[in-house]
This record gives sequence, C-alpha cells and structure tokens, in this order.
Amino acid sequence: MKFSVIMASYNQVEFVEEAINSLLNQTYQDFELLIFDGQSTDGTTDKIKRYANHDKVFLTIEKDKGLYHARNKGILKATGDIVCFLNTDDFYEPNALQIVATEFLKQSNIDVIYGLNKVVDKQGEIVRKNEYKIFNKQDRISKYQALPDQSTFILRKHLPYVGLYDCTFRIVSDWDYWLRAMVLDLNFKALDHYIANFRSYDETLTNSPKFVKIRFLEVKRLYKKYNNRIITPFLALHYFRHLKYYLKKIKLIEAAYRPIRDKYDLKRNLNS
Repeated sequence: MKFSVIMASYNQVEFVEEAINSLLNQTYQDFELLIFDGQSTDGTTDKIKRYANHDKVFLTIEKDKGLYHARNKGILKATGDIVCFLNTDDFYEPNALQIVATEFLKQSNIDVIYGLNKVVDKQGEIVRKNEYKIFNKQDRISKYQALPDQSTFILRKHLPYVGLYDCTFRIVSDWDYWLRAMVLDLNFKALDHYIANFRSYDETLTNSPKFVKIRFLEVKRLYKKYNNRIITPFLALHYFRHLKYYLKKIKLIEAAYRPIRDKYDLKRNLNS
C-alpha cells in the first residue's frame, strides 16, 4: 500500500528537515511526500529545495491561504492508497508507516487508523506520552476528544465523501475533518503504538496566547456543530477556562500598573 504524506510548510526552518528525514528514513518505503510551502521567509524554502530532486518528494512553492488550504492542495494531488498529514515541526517514529500499512492489510474493513503521539518540546525531548484508548465514537464527539492528527491515516478512497478542509477555521479544521469522517460512520481503529512526535511550544497555533480568542470561538462553534446543544459539561468547562485566562490576564495588567499607581498616589498625597 502506498502512502501520500501531505506536508504544509511555512516558516519552520528550525524543524523542517527533521520532519522530512523522519519520513525519508522510514523502514517502509512505499510513499510520496507532497510538500506545499507558502513562500516561507525564514530560510525554510532553501532547506526543502534540497529535496526537490528526490524521487519520492514533490515540492510546490507558492502563496497559499494557510495550513488547511495547503493541505487541500495535497488532498487533490494525492495518488496513494493511504493519506496522512505531517506538520513541519513534527516527526515520525522510524517504523510508523510499516505499523500502519501492516494493520490496514490485516483488517480490510478498517477505513481510518490512528496511533499514539509523544509530545515533545522544541529540543525534541519528551514532555509526555499519550495513553492508549479503544476508539469510542460518542466520547470523541461529545467530550471533544481530538484525534492525534499527526498519527491518523485514512484510505484515500473515502476522501471524496469526507471532502476538503474547512478553511473558515484557522485552528481546529483538522478536528472538524476527522469528526466528519466519524459522522460518515467510517470504521476507526486505535493502535497501541507510538507513531509520531507532536512538538508543543508557545508559538504554535495550539498554544500561542495571540490566538486564545480565536481558539475559544472555533472550539465553541465546532462543538455545537456536531452536538447541537446550547450547553453541556464540556462547554461549561470551556467557558470557565476562557474566563480564567482573562481574569489572570487582568491580574497581570493590574500587577504591572500597581507601581505606577502607587507612585502617583504618593505624589498626590505629598502635594495635598
């Protein structure tokens, strides 16, 4: 079985070669790597051009409308039996594709396979390891239990039904994508194997404070799309976490302002 690995690239000069090489050095070699770089400005483009002549690498460098738009280009160009997505700051375990291919060949009724992620920091040091859980569709939808995107693989024959990524989402379109696959009643299989390494650091869309409001609104919109309920324990917790973030932010502002205010009050008291 052939894999189509889709890699959306933009300004990840620090990590991109590790991501690419983690695929090229796989024990299983029947794959194509489709890289779509949105004209990076940090040297990433120069690094990925080194692989332009590799017989398994297909490189496109052109302006795009973000991560999910680039992934959509890959979906439309993929020729493999299995499609998956690897971010330029993440990387595979050496035998990842072999494990997944073997499982697909063993169970012909399976449509989507996902394994475990190791969460690593910028230096690639392990922060934590995700734990194995048997797939439960209802829990995944109602409790907003996201699939490990880097470790999820789908048979390409189902892509016309799942469709393309919804680019109106900036952050959670990957989760929307896999939820659509669940709603279609595709057969999911969870593997008790570590497949990929997910890099977690402050500048990512998942963690950056710059995107707190966007993340909050998108998660709320996505949850309501698939659950059709005004309030649930999950949404209540989601609202509380968002409120707690802003209360903490207000306290930090107050702490920074306090010395100025105290100085002003002291001056005013001396003049009175």
